[in-house]
Amino acid sequence: MHSISVFKSKSFLYHCSIFFLCIQSTFLCAADDFYTALKNYENGNYRIAQIFFENFIDASPSDTLIPDATYYLLKIYDKKDAFIKFLNLSNRYLNSFRFHQRRNEVFNLLLQRLLEKKTYALALDYIKKYDYIQVDTIYLNEIILNLSTWEGNIDELLRYSPGNDSLKILKALGLNDLNERTRIFKEIKGIKGKIYLIENYLLMGDTVSAYDEYRKIRIDEIPDEYLYIWAKLSLDFNKSDFYKIINMMEGKERLKEKLKILSIFKRDALPDSIDIKDRIDVQMLQKFFNIRHIPSDQFSRPEGIDSILGDTTEMENKINEIRKNQKRNFYLDSLYCEILLKKERYVEAYDILKYYLRFTETNNYARIIRALKLYSEKKYRDALKDLLLASFNDQRIKFIYAECLKYNNLNPESFYEELSKTASDSIIRYKSLSHYIKYTFQQGKYSAIAKIKPEAIFTDTSLTRYYLLSLIYTGKKMRAESLYIHTRGRLDKDYYCAEVQYYVDNNLLIKAQNLIDSLINLPDYSKDETLNYFSWFIPFRRGDYKIAEQRLEEFIKKFRNSKYYYSAIFKIGTLKYLNQEFDSSACYYNLAATDSTLKLEALQNQIIALKKAERWNELIEASKKIIEICPDSTKSEYYFEIGYAYLRKGNIKNTIEYLKMAINLKPSVEYHFWLGEAFLGKGDFMRALYHYQKVTSDFKEDQMWYPTALFKSGLALEMMDEIREAKNVYRKIIKEFGEGDIWATEARKRLEQME
Repeated sequence: MHSISVFKSKSFLYHCSIFFLCIQSTFLCAADDFYTALKNYENGNYRIAQIFFENFIDASPSDTLIPDATYYLLKIYDKKDAFIKFLNLSNRYLNSFRFHQRRNEVFNLLLQRLLEKKTYALALDYIKKYDYIQVDTIYLNEIILNLSTWEGNIDELLRYSPGNDSLKILKALGLNDLNERTRIFKEIKGIKGKIYLIENYLLMGDTVSAYDEYRKIRIDEIPDEYLYIWAKLSLDFNKSDFYKIINMMEGKERLKEKLKILSIFKRDALPDSIDIKDRIDVQMLQKFFNIRHIPSDQFSRPEGIDSILGDTTEMENKINEIRKNQKRNFYLDSLYCEILLKKERYVEAYDILKYYLRFTETNNYARIIRALKLYSEKKYRDALKDLLLASFNDQRIKFIYAECLKYNNLNPESFYEELSKTASDSIIRYKSLSHYIKYTFQQGKYSAIAKIKPEAIFTDTSLTRYYLLSLIYTGKKMRAESLYIHTRGRLDKDYYCAEVQYYVDNNLLIKAQNLIDSLINLPDYSKDETLNYFSWFIPFRRGDYKIAEQRLEEFIKKFRNSKYYYSAIFKIGTLKYLNQEFDSSACYYNLAATDSTLKLEALQNQIIALKKAERWNELIEASKKIIEICPDSTKSEYYFEIGYAYLRKGNIKNTIEYLKMAINLKPSVEYHFWLGEAFLGKGDFMRALYHYQKVTSDFKEDQMWYPTALFKSGLALEMMDEIREAKNVYRKIIKEFGEGDIWATEARKRLEQME
C-alpha cells in the first residue's frame, strides 16, 4: 500500500511538472510567434509575418506585446491594400490602445488612406471622435480645402485649425456681411491679409480705408508671389508704383506670363497670345477692356476760341454761347468749368464734366471736379475717395485734400506744412499755417509750433494761444510769461495748467504740487473743476496713493455733476487696487462702468479686482457683460475668465464649456492648461493628457507653463496606469531642467514612489 501511494505521489508531481512546462512553452511559443513575425516583417516577408501576427493575436489576446503586434499587422494590411481589414484593425487599435506610443502614426495613416479615397467627411468624423490625438497639418489642410464649401463646415473646421489663414480666407469669402469679412481679414497677419483687406474695402466702396492700408506697405516689402496682385491695386492708387512693380517683375521666369498681362496697360494693346489662369488675370483684362478713349473730335481745340480768351468781362457768356452751337468738346467744357470753379459753382461744373469720367484721358480732371462738389456738400469721405484716385498739383486741390484727410481722421500734417511754406496764394498759405498749428498742437508736437516765427501768427488770437502754450510746454517759461501778459493782459487758467503739465512731464513734481495747491486755494480757482480734479495726480506720481485717493474722494463730494466725476471714481478704483483693497476696488470700477465712455475699461479692471478678491459669481456676471461690448478679438479672454471662475467654484461642466469656447476663438497656453486641469478634475485623464500635451508641444518656449504641463502629463499617465510612460515623462523633466529645479525635484519624488 505504501509503495502505491508513493507511486501516486510521484505521478502527481510528474503530471504537474508537465502541466507547468506546457504553460511555459505556450508563453514561449507565443513570444516566439511575435518575434518570428517581427523578423519576417523587417525582412519584407509580409505574408509569413501576417500569419504569425494573426496567430499571436488570436492565441494571446492579453499579452503585453498585443499593441505592437496589432500595429505591425495593420501596417501589413495597408501595404497589401487590404483596406477593409486595415480600417477595422485601425479602429480596434485606436479604441483599445489609446495611449500606445504609435497612436499618432496610426491615426494619421488612417486619415491619409481615407483622404486618398476622397472620404473627407468620414475623415472629419474621425478627427472629432479622436479629438485628443494630434492631427498632421497636411491632412487637416486637405480636409479643409475639400469640405470648406459645404454649408456649416468652416466653423467646425476652424475648431481644429484656428490659426489656418487659408481657412479664414475661405470663411470670409463665403460671407455676405462685408463688415464681418473685414474683421476676419484684419486677423490675418502679413501681406496676404492686407491684400484681402484692401480688396474687401474696395468692394465695400471704402476707397479711403483701402488706400490707408495700401500706403502703409512699402513695395520692397512685397514678396514675389504678391507682386502681381499689388500691381492690380496700384493701378487704382499709384501709377508710379505700377511701373515700379513691372520693373521688379522683369527677369523673374515664373512671373513671365503675369508680366505679359501687365504690359498691355503700358503698351495700350493686347499681345498676340495671352494665358489666362486665375481671377486676377480676368479682373486685369476687364480693367483693360473698360478703358475708353475720348473721340478725337471731342478732345481738340475749337476754332475761334483764341479771340475770346483775352476778354475776361464777357468770357463766361461767350464760351457758353460757343458750347451751345457745337458738339460736346472737353477743351471748351473744362475752360467753362474753370470759370464756374472760381465762383464756387461746383454743382454746375460737375454736371458739365461728369460725362468725361468715362474716358481715360479726361477722367482725372472730371474726378477732381466731382471731389470739389462733394467737398462743398461736406461729403468728405466721398470727396477723399476721388482725390485718392486722382493726380493733381494745384495748391487749392492740395489744401482740400488735406482737409478731407483731417475730416476722415487721417494725418494731413505734411500737406498743411508744405502749403504753409510754398503756396503762392496768401489765403491758402495762411489757412494751411493755421490748420497746421492746430493739428500739431492736438498731436502734442509743441516743439514744432515753438519754432514758428511769432510775427506770422500774432494777428490771430487763437493761433497766438497755441503758440504761447507751446512755449510753456517746451520749457520757455520766461518768454511765454512775457508774451502772455503782453498779448492776453494776464496769466489765466490755461497758462497755469500748461505750467503744471510741463512740471509733471519733466518730473518736477514738488513744483507741480506747490503750484496746483496754491491755485486751488485762490478764490478764482477754488471752484474750478479741472484744477481740483487734477490735484490728485501729483501725489499719485509721487507714490503717495493715500493722499491721491483722499483728494479724489473730496472731488466727487464737491463736484458731483462734473464731467470728471466718473473718471474720478475710476481712479479711486485703481488706487484701491494698488492698496490691495480688492473688494472696494471692484465696487468703484462697477460704479465707473455706469459711464458709457468708461464702461469697457472699468469692467476689465473690475474683473481683475474680483479675481484677486475671489468673488467668482460677480466675476462671471461682469465677464458676461463685457463679452457683449468688447471687440471680437478679445472675447476669448472673458470666456476664459468665466471658465476659470467656474473651475474655482467646482463647476467642472461649465468650466469645460467656457474654456472650449475660449480655445475655439484663440488657442492659448493658459487656456489649454486649465482645460487640462478641468478634465483632470472630472476624471477624464485622456483629455486632460491631451491638453497638457498641447501645452508641451505647441508652447515649448513658455518657461512657466511648459514644465508645469509636462509634470501634470506625468500625473495623468499615472492615473491611467501608464506607468512606463509616466516614468519616461518624469525622467525627461529631470534631464531637461536639472536636479536643482523645483519640477525636477517633484519628478524625482514621483519616480521614487513608483519604484
